[in-house]
Amino acid sequence: MSPPSITRSSTSLVRRLLMSKEPTDVEVKCTVDNDGNVLEENHYKSGILHGKRTLWSPDGKKLGESDYHDGKLHGKCLLWNSKGQKVLEAHYESGKYHGSYTSWWDNGNKKEEGVFKNGERVGKYCWYSEDGSRLSEHDYST
Repeated sequence: MSPPSITRSSTSLVRRLLMSKEPTDVEVKCTVDNDGNVLEENHYKSGILHGKRTLWSPDGKKLGESDYHDGKLHGKCLLWNSKGQKVLEAHYESGKYHGSYTSWWDNGNKKEEGVFKNGERVGKYCWYSEDGSRLSEHDYST
């Protein structure tokens, strides 16, 4: 693989990674703030989100990480709050929730938990209050 070439503008940083096995370039575009802090890094193929997307706060804390395939969320999606606590772990397939889904309150207690298939809840799904007590549960398999 060739070393990346870097182009800077006032609002973004673009690196072109030339892939030796594929005819299409993969672009990695970074959005930076006025202080030069990277806030967002997105991978594109033929101008469409394809690959890793990562978000950071201005002080460098990771806020989100997700995968895209042909412009749609596909794979694991993770989100953190400004304190670095995980607030979401979800799985996607072709832009729809598909697989395990868990979210947390900012205090670290679980907020929701369940499973999706093709964007629909399946099986047992639970909701929790901010203090961690179970608010409700529903079985979507019936």
